[in-house]
Amino acid sequence: MPLWDFFDEMERRRKQYNKLFEKFGVRPLMIEGFRKPLTDVQETGTSIIADMELPGVSKKDIEINVMENELEVKSTSKTVKEVKKKGYYRRERGYQGFYTRFSLPAKVIPNKAKAEFKDGVLTIKIPKVAVKMKVKKKVKLEIK
Repeated sequence: MPLWDFFDEMERRRKQYNKLFEKFGVRPLMIEGFRKPLTDVQETGTSIIADMELPGVSKKDIEINVMENELEVKSTSKTVKEVKKKGYYRRERGYQGFYTRFSLPAKVIPNKAKAEFKDGVLTIKIPKVAVKMKVKKKVKLEIK
């Protein structure tokens, strides 16, 4: 993985600006309710495997975008809690989501990616682009 990741740097800067806005009592302009999922990424000889924790999310609410050198995952979870009792009514709505986008450690083949979601863990396996070995050619040169 690259030493410097553009999206991690953007996230760090966003947090710095939010602290600055809070210091002056101003609410920053941002999408609230999104968290970055806990993610493990490993590279094997033939593929990249990403495991992400997405607790409380339904499979139908996950969107995965695989690019040649990036992975983006979005999910949303909406809940409505309704309590009806004699002379009492309460309705609460909740919304939370997960979002992450990061560079992959190698070029991949996006249309061959596969995903599985089980027990709140999303596993994405993406095959890497095969690196062609350069054939060394032996050429005899004449010295003039």
